[in-house]
Amino acid sequence: MDVPNERLDADAMGRAWSELLMTHPELRSVVETANEGRHMQRMGQAEPIAPVLFDWSKYDPSIVSDKFATFLADERNAGVGAKQCPNFRVAIFVLGPDQSKLVWTFPHHLLDGRCFAALLEEVFQRYRRILDGDQTKVSSSAAPSVFEQHCRQLADMSHSDGIAYYSSALAGWEGSDGLLRHDAEASRKTFTTRYLSKDQSLALHRLADQADVSLSTVILAAWGVVLARSTGQEDVVFGSIRNGRHLVSGSKNAVGCFITTVPMRLKLNPGLTLGDVLKQVRADQISSRAHEHTPLTEIRKQLDVPPTRQIFESVVMFDNATLDAQLKALGADWADRDVELLEEGDTPITVAAYSGPQLRIDFEFDPAQVPGGDRLGAQLIQFLAALETAEPETQMAMISFLSSDEMSTMYDLSLIHISEPTRQAEI
Repeated sequence: MDVPNERLDADAMGRAWSELLMTHPELRSVVETANEGRHMQRMGQAEPIAPVLFDWSKYDPSIVSDKFATFLADERNAGVGAKQCPNFRVAIFVLGPDQSKLVWTFPHHLLDGRCFAALLEEVFQRYRRILDGDQTKVSSSAAPSVFEQHCRQLADMSHSDGIAYYSSALAGWEGSDGLLRHDAEASRKTFTTRYLSKDQSLALHRLADQADVSLSTVILAAWGVVLARSTGQEDVVFGSIRNGRHLVSGSKNAVGCFITTVPMRLKLNPGLTLGDVLKQVRADQISSRAHEHTPLTEIRKQLDVPPTRQIFESVVMFDNATLDAQLKALGADWADRDVELLEEGDTPITVAAYSGPQLRIDFEFDPAQVPGGDRLGAQLIQFLAALETAEPETQMAMISFLSSDEMSTMYDLSLIHISEPTRQAEI
């Protein structure tokens, strides 16, 4: 986070984060291994947070940029232990008398994207109050949190209906082929960010309205089509990330990690229209909603997916706005702050789509396992851009995911004449 016009006070910021840790027991969540290898969560003890302070005010801005990139890479490689409390870190960088940066590092099992903006807003509210001289002490709450209620309900939930649902929905699925190099060791992810134009983004909203689906449906369908075409399969499965916030009252804006990932199956054939594909994806979104908490481990047991393959190797996440846009919408000091969210998933490919005046696609891939990952990300953007002139009645075969250069190359190849051999070969 870039914090202009201010030199952050490390002591006051440390107290603000300590109050946040005390107030929200979810931030003290610790993951441990219980009997029979099962994992369990418990709430650890609140400890004071002491931000690490870096004074880089003497460095030239070009040096700061390189040093900060190195810090972020080291911070990512260091990771955060799930068994320690607190299992997040805060770092402050002073770049001048009125310029600072703040880095908050935490594991994704702690929180999901619904919480990020609210917690950052809260910690800066506490920070401002502390700077103003407020010495009020904060104590932790003994009442069960919404997230704890959610977890207890999950633990008591029967998944028999969900297992039956996915056994039927994924019947015959044996895992994808052609996407990964299965002999390659997993490596750190590579990230690309691309945008559609404003006109292209508006066209996607119009298309969603015409087809009576949501924009998330369009994004899911687009990735399914690109996945199918790039692997040469007419039947594909990928993961769809859901917010999971409907089991207990008050969970809509509660702190914690509620998200769940469900398998989405898309079956294609040459005669389908775009509207057919969108309806298929939307029907899957609706029918799977009641079963979105079914554990993937239990689903896998019912399938014929070989041990060397996963149910899916890519996931798609959709949000209505980036974290930066959510915070800028608060106005005041947030209007001048720039916030960047850097994540890393555990699947070889993660597609994150953010709505806005210009649709943003963050494409994350493992370059060792998916050597053509950057091209896949470009093809997804190209397919979405091609939807600018499409309607629900448009035949899928008429919508290309190739760039103009690739189309030109294919056309040139089609003009090459291969002469017949002048004499027959003897065998």
